[in-house]
Amino acid sequence: MARIPYRYEPDAHAGDLAERYAGLEPGTETGDVVTVAGRIMRRRDQGRTIFDTLQDSTGQIQLFARAKVTDDYDGYGALGLGDWVGVQGQVMTTRSGELSVSVE
Repeated sequence: MARIPYRYEPDAHAGDLAERYAGLEPGTETGDVVTVAGRIMRRRDQGRTIFDTLQDSTGQIQLFARAKVTDDYDGYGALGLGDWVGVQGQVMTTRSGELSVSVE
């Protein structure tokens, strides 16, 4: 049986990431790995890629989960709107320029 943690300690917040990484060019991978937590407010599933909007107390950031790099992609895909999540991943921008955290 999977163990679900009672607490999750993020080291970054959506609002701070938006401020710190403002102006990144589209398609940029920063190499900076962060841990964020919040609720899934929106979801867009495009084949083997999921785009979620994570809301925390400071704002929103996109989560970008790709089947080829997300360890438990199927488990992540089973999450739904309103679910509380904690994820770790690299800060990046998508090809369209959306600031994101790539779910690992």
